[in-house]
Amino acid sequence: MSALGILKKIVLAVLAFLLVSNLVALVLLLNFKAVAFEPTFYEDELEKLQVYGSAKNLIAELLVQQLPAQLTLIIPADRLEAEIKNAIPDSWMKVQFKSLTQNTLAYLKGEKEALELEISLSEVKSSLQAFAQDYIAKNIPPELAGAINLNQLLSSLPDTFDLTSMLPNLQQVEQARRIIQLFFLAINALIVSAVILFVLIILLTFRSLKSLLRWVSEPLIASGAVCISLAYTMPAVVKQMLSQQLGAAGGLAYGANTISAFIADFANAIFSGAMAYGIALLVIGLVLFIASFFIKKKI
Repeated sequence: MSALGILKKIVLAVLAFLLVSNLVALVLLLNFKAVAFEPTFYEDELEKLQVYGSAKNLIAELLVQQLPAQLTLIIPADRLEAEIKNAIPDSWMKVQFKSLTQNTLAYLKGEKEALELEISLSEVKSSLQAFAQDYIAKNIPPELAGAINLNQLLSSLPDTFDLTSMLPNLQQVEQARRIIQLFFLAINALIVSAVILFVLIILLTFRSLKSLLRWVSEPLIASGAVCISLAYTMPAVVKQMLSQQLGAAGGLAYGANTISAFIADFANAIFSGAMAYGIALLVIGLVLFIASFFIKKKI
């Protein structure tokens, strides 16, 4: 083999290696995008992990804290909190969280300029007012009940609750948005670079169809094999890492188990998609590789 032929094979080997790395990274990023920006995934996870109940308790506690002290002197705070929980059905929670998820994802993707995290409390406020009126009528003497202005007492309770006020640092959210924009650019860059690598390999091997099929099929087979291997091994690795983190924290961190379960499901969803892509790449590569045996060396 001539020196030029050896150099050509070295260049093709380098291009094939870069193509394998490119395709594997592209598969993982595409699956990450498909999972991370799919609202249905979050809706299913919230229901599966029973987050609605915990969120309902948190909302009730926050709303009770915003009620005036005069009202909690008339009606016990625990009764008010219990009524707020009763006024928040799971269907209401699902609607609110669906809206929050869609608004957050739209903001992170750059479809919205402002982060909107408002929860409507009009139904809760109406239910609480009806409960307070009934409680006062049954437990407070009429001569005292007439002096209680419920509308004024409940006026401190807002019609909407803005969750952005609970975020410790909005700049971190904005930074996350910028990172996600770079993430989308990275996907586009990987797609373009994959096309360029394929074209370069084809240009270097187009004189021999047999060689062309081999050099195109082998990176596809390798990429598919790597994706399948990652799909088999990484979920267990992620689960083990999460278990170690929980063990280090003593399992006492608030919501640690829920967060760990969510991350595990997130990773499983990503690598499940990687498995599908890996099988597709492997099958296409094998078909091309087998086809190369039916091609004469010289065309």
